Amino acid sequence: IAINLIVNIVCIAGAIGFFVLYDIYASGKKAIVTKRMPILTVHSKFVLLMSVMLMFLGAVIIFVSQTKVNPSPAGEVLLNSVFQSISASTTTGFNTVDIGAMKSSSLFAIILLMFVGASPGGTGAGIKTVSFGIILIFLFSLLTGKENINLFKRRISSQVVNKVFAISAIAVLWVVLATGILVFTEKAAFLNVLFEVVSALGNVGLSMGITSSLSDVGKIVLSITMLVGRMGPLAIGFSLVGKPKPARFKYSEADVLVG
Repeated sequence: IAINLIVNIVCIAGAIGFFVLYDIYASGKKAIVTKRMPILTVHSKFVLLMSVMLMFLGAVIIFVSQTKVNPSPAGEVLLNSVFQSISASTTTGFNTVDIGAMKSSSLFAIILLMFVGASPGGTGAGIKTVSFGIILIFLFSLLTGKENINLFKRRISSQVVNKVFAISAIAVLWVVLATGILVFTEKAAFLNVLFEVVSALGNVGLSMGITSSLSDVGKIVLSITMLVGRMGPLAIGFSLVGKPKPARFKYSEADVLVG
């Protein structure tokens, strides 16, 4: 338990980002001097909120799924579930159980956690917790008819929202492309292939145990996927299309049917 706790704390510290760590330190130090409640920035509060929420939900899903098939005591299953949820969401890649023996529902939860990944400025990859959170807030604002995307009584700029959707769209398209290639070239099951691709994109290191048996094409695809995940989907997109040039004029608007 002590080892798991220490590893989890270190993983979380690296994943939430250096800015958040410094903000916690600075605001805590100021709170001690002024004897008032510490005031964190909007970014820090959002990172902590999303990180805790994702880790908690992931642990619950894994625990419920594994309890049905794991004969071990509930406390041990819970400990392993929390550890694997933190490992996946922080993209550190540690595992205390055989990943290949886990239920499909647990694997799917881990895949989602690896895809979201860590937080901006942290040591992990993925589309980032902040991006995922902004997508959720955007959808909620859209469904409730709100014009602005508000967070802790602050408005999120449209440039940030556009960047979030660009990062997420490129990441999804890359996962679809890489998974499609591996499904065509490899004999492994679809879920196993998807797990390997998302793990590579998030630079996680978790595996279903099929990496060594992949073909040369499969290994090359995973290697490129790891580079894309490390450099960032948006950086890859800019490198392919070039630096955007400022528009000198605008076309008139047109409506198209969606949904």
